[in-house]
Amino acid sequence: MHAFALIGRILLERKMKMKMKMMKFRSVAFWVVIAIAIAFREAAAAEAQAPAPTPPTTDPTTSPPAPSSSNDNNKNLELDQMHKTCKATHDYDLCISTLQADPRDFYSDVKGFAYQMITVTNNKAMETQEEIKGQLNKDDTVPPEKVKDPKVSMGPQIRRRFLICNDMYELAIEYYLSAALGSIRLSSFVDAKRECNDSIHLLHNCAIQLTNGTSPGQGFANLFDQDSILDRIKMETSLINLSLDILNTL
Repeated sequence: MHAFALIGRILLERKMKMKMKMMKFRSVAFWVVIAIAIAFREAAAAEAQAPAPTPPTTDPTTSPPAPSSSNDNNKNLELDQMHKTCKATHDYDLCISTLQADPRDFYSDVKGFAYQMITVTNNKAMETQEEIKGQLNKDDTVPPEKVKDPKVSMGPQIRRRFLICNDMYELAIEYYLSAALGSIRLSSFVDAKRECNDSIHLLHNCAIQLTNGTSPGQGFANLFDQDSILDRIKMETSLINLSLDILNTL
């Protein structure tokens, strides 16, 4: 019995010693973790308070110059070609001002300038047709009791002339000028010149409709600024002629 008691006491002492060692180890580990956490927190705070690094400055006197772009050279070549092309037309000033006024910059050769000129003409022709349609629409609003009053109404004869003029512009815009643009895209310059000439004839016929048998104080001359539309027709005809001049150089 005495031997068993002695063995039990020895085992109990060893167990107590092991427990004390484990508690000591855990205590040390705990404080190590705490110390590491504090160190990380202090390092983060110091980094946040540190001033941002100053980027290195470049001395403009020693930095290499920016490489020159070839766009400027291409633009100069395009302008030279534009001036050369317009000098071959019957109206240099109108040609150069029209081409330079167009904001698009993808026309860089003679073929492109011809396309550009007809495009501008087509846009202006559409504006003129809208003005003609506006006069017809205005006449539609005349009260029935004033239809025969030449001061406020076109009357059947003048209205018919406006309708013919509108049809002439419709053909010029929808068929001939559009066809001329298509021919230029296909480099069919002979066809493009024929379609331009057909457009001129249509605009000329419109002008005849608006002038024949009228004079200041007679007919539709009192209803709107007659010279406004006629001046537009004259301008558009000149632009088409410039297109023909350009096409003749191809």
